[in-house]
Amino acid sequence: MTDSQEQDTFKVDLKINVNYKGHDITLIPSMEGFRWSCGYMVSKSGKTEMGGPCNSYDSREEAEAAALAKAKAFIDDPSLHKAC
Repeated sequence: MTDSQEQDTFKVDLKINVNYKGHDITLIPSMEGFRWSCGYMVSKSGKTEMGGPCNSYDSREEAEAAALAKAKAFIDDPSLHKAC
């Protein structure tokens, strides 16, 4: 088995879906070196409203919590919706 095949064997889909106030939030954690990052996407009725990256953190949990907080802030603040 080549290195490339071995790496493909251990890939895991880490997407996490959360429903919040009628919106779907998808968290997409990933490792960057020895640190974790987590992107997010906010959608409603199948239409993407917002997405973005987050900073990197020491743990996956920290990265996911930061991304979820950003996504929820977008949903909770109607003034951010006009910018999209």
